[in-house]
Amino acid sequence: MKIHFMINRYSITIYTPQEYNHSSYIQTGLFELEKQGILDIDIKLSLQHRKGKYRIENDSLIKTNEYSPKTSFYKLLDRVAKTETMFACDLYDLDNHFSSYALENCDYVFKRNYVQEKIDQLPERYRNKVLQLGLTFGVHSESHKGLIKFLIANYIGAVCWNLKWDKRILKRVFNSL
Repeated sequence: MKIHFMINRYSITIYTPQEYNHSSYIQTGLFELEKQGILDIDIKLSLQHRKGKYRIENDSLIKTNEYSPKTSFYKLLDRVAKTETMFACDLYDLDNHFSSYALENCDYVFKRNYVQEKIDQLPERYRNKVLQLGLTFGVHSESHKGLIKFLIANYIGAVCWNLKWDKRILKRVFNSL
């Protein structure tokens, strides 16, 4: 069975991530789909913090104000159906950590380290949003674009994580460079 895609039917917006290394796995696939004419990509420089994390510990749900930098965000636009779908990809190794921002603001969250017992402990309104991502490998597309936007967002994200007002602030900011 051959699947036919209408050229320019789909568009993906990539919101520059807080951490570039892991999200590049997802973006590589998207750039390759764009190269094949299956979708168009728009890259938005996003400096939004997206703080908040749910952790499951000892069968309890704990909400913290931590960053989830290995969670990247995307918007899929279907130009024919005129629908938008927000989704996130969570590439954390930890099966009991979830981006609260992603769960609260996205239609779907694809999680690499998916463990059903942990998903079942999330509030019911979030359980059906979390789907298995599958395997990820460190690859890069020759069709990559928007590198400057990604690097700016990555740098600002690194500075923000290390911004703590104490006597070592300058050292941490310098190390972020």
